[in-house]
Amino acid sequence: MTEYLISVMLFLIGLYAVSVKKHLIKKIMGLVIMEYSACVLIALFASRNDVVQVNVQYIISAVLVSGIGGTLMLAAVAVRLYQRHGTFDTGKIRSLRG
Repeated sequence: MTEYLISVMLFLIGLYAVSVKKHLIKKIMGLVIMEYSACVLIALFASRNDVVQVNVQYIISAVLVSGIGGTLMLAAVAVRLYQRHGTFDTGKIRSLRG
């Protein structure tokens, strides 16, 4: 039960970082924390139930690999925004507003 609580707390920390912080790198780190906590939660559910472990390992590895690709793309966009505007603060970047 404690493991589930820790995983949910990590997810909430990541959600807080994504929704409240204005720094782009902190937002990206919040997304990564949310992704990893979701993978831990999937592994915990699989270990408690009668699920074939190999399939769960494939699912988690696919989620992690695609998450790494998405994180790299977000980091590249953040670097380009920094090069263009000179800041990572989303409040100061005016071109993001419609």
